[in-house]
Order: sequence, then structure tokens, then C-alpha cells
Amino acid sequence: MKRAGLRATTTIWLAAFLSLGAAMSVALAQTGTGTVPENAHPTRFGSGWECNDGFREEEGACAPILVPENAYATNTSFGPGWSCKRGFRIQDEACIVISVPDNAYLDSFGDRWKCDRGFKRSGNRCAEILIPENGYLEASGDRWACDRGFRRTNTACKLIVVPENAFLTDAAFGPGWKCDRGFRVTNGSCAAIQLPQNAHLDYTGNDWECSPPYQKQGRDCVLN
Repeated sequence: MKRAGLRATTTIWLAAFLSLGAAMSVALAQTGTGTVPENAHPTRFGSGWECNDGFREEEGACAPILVPENAYATNTSFGPGWSCKRGFRIQDEACIVISVPDNAYLDSFGDRWKCDRGFKRSGNRCAEILIPENGYLEASGDRWACDRGFRRTNTACKLIVVPENAFLTDAAFGPGWKCDRGFRVTNGSCAAIQLPQNAHLDYTGNDWECSPPYQKQGRDCVLN
């Protein structure tokens, strides 16, 4: 019974596939049927025809695709049928040269320009990036950052003064430093944390909490 059902299902799918193929053949034959016009050739499948490269079907004929200067034919059914060569861009059905300023280069697509490393776009030119003392050019090549231990202030890199019992951080906000474990910020410096009885440093290392079952009450740990 299972084999009979499988055989019937296969037969149905085969019939549907053949019907689809027949419909596609009819549709193909209806597009560009009859005598093959000039600048065309028969299609590989069916009885229709298609235009040669460099031509496009228009009202049953093959009209030439007018490729402007500094362009090449793409032989696509969409768009103008051509694209500009590298170093040119489309403007008003023509290809105009891309003016590349000093210290710039054409990108991988060839239809726009980018500034060289160490330069940044400013209007239609590439301006040099001025790197202050204790700064460096970032990997992107179009901006700068300060060395570790310095912080950007407008166009300069200002030294981060780290107090005793503290260390540098990479945070873009705050003072740029953090107190060592067992110390806390007090008036711009790091003071040692005085632990009351039955207390220990918390997970941050910069404050304390009571050990169970004691609870914090002011500066002491008490039992309720």
C-alpha cells in the first residue's frame, strides 16, 4: 500500500513538472516568434529568438544599444545597457571623468575616490590630519587618538595624572584612573578602606559589606 501511494505521488509530481515545462516552452515561443530579425539569433531552447550582444528588443526588432564614450556594454535586460569605465561616472546619459584630488585614490569600484591614509576628506579635497604630541593615527587612517596615559582635549593630548594607589583605565569617561583594590576615591586621591569588624571588601574591591548574618548600620556591622 505504501509503495502504491508513493508511486501515485511521483506520477502526480512528474505530470506537474511536464505541464510547467510545456507552459514555459509556449511562453518562450510567444516572445520573439516568427522570422529572426536582423542582429538577432535563435534561442537555444524553444522556437524563439533573442537579440545579439549590443542590441535590445524594441517592438519586435533589435535596436542597437547606444554606448557613450568611456563606457562599455553590459548586455543586461535592465538599466541603460551600459556602464561607465573605471575612473568615470554616469551623468546625464554620459560618462564623465572622476576628478581625483591630491592625496587620494579611486576606490575598488572605480566610481568614487577616497583619501590616502593620514588624510581626511574636506569638501572636494583631502586635508592632512594633524597629529598632536603623544597622539597616533588610528587603524582607519582618517582620525587620531591619544597614547595610553593621555586624554584628548580638543586638538591636544593631555596627561592623565594617576594618584598613588591607583591605575590607568581605558574608559573614555571619568578621570581615566581607578583606585587599587582596598582603596576608594577621596578628594581626588585613593584612601585605604577601613574595614569594621565582621566586614569584608565587596566585589568591586573599592567598598565593603558585612559578612552574613551581620547587616550594615552606619559604619558598623551589627546583628538585628
